[in-house]
Amino acid sequence: MAHDVIVMHGSKKEARNAALEERLDALMAPHGQYSVAFIESVERSVYTVVDGLAEEGARNFNIIPVLFFSASHYSRDIPEALRNIEEKYEGMRWTVAPPMGTHPQMVRFVERRVAEAPLGSGTVIVMGHGNADHPEADDELARLVSQLDVGLPESAMTFTPAVNFDPVLKEIIMDHMEKH
Repeated sequence: MAHDVIVMHGSKKEARNAALEERLDALMAPHGQYSVAFIESVERSVYTVVDGLAEEGARNFNIIPVLFFSASHYSRDIPEALRNIEEKYEGMRWTVAPPMGTHPQMVRFVERRVAEAPLGSGTVIVMGHGNADHPEADDELARLVSQLDVGLPESAMTFTPAVNFDPVLKEIIMDHMEKH
């Protein structure tokens, strides 16, 4: 069975990471069978967390990034950390779940957010962080927006308000856990 590792962006300030993990744990309760890693953390980076688990004998991992699109953290940072660990241990296997913005539940989530906004008329602009080196993230955002049914014109643009710890994140994480 694969060991689930939920990877969040995080912060160089470990107190913020602890707060993020606490909110994730509250969201995911009672499904607490996972480890948490942060891209921006020194103490709990993807490399440090997965390497520690491998040191304890784990060899099969289900990496679940809490990232919206496949920009540099998803396409470069996570795979690089895993490749470095693979060099240390034999028999390493892992899957990396798709970015959250490509999951079908995200369309419902964005539609709900739009419905909650005090709109009369106009255009709905869905923004993502974006990264010039990873145009696939722009394509993923455009695909997401093309699937929306909000009753107003919509447009995809790159930069975003936080999703925070909405229950839809739990649904997406659980779906990725159940598939592996």
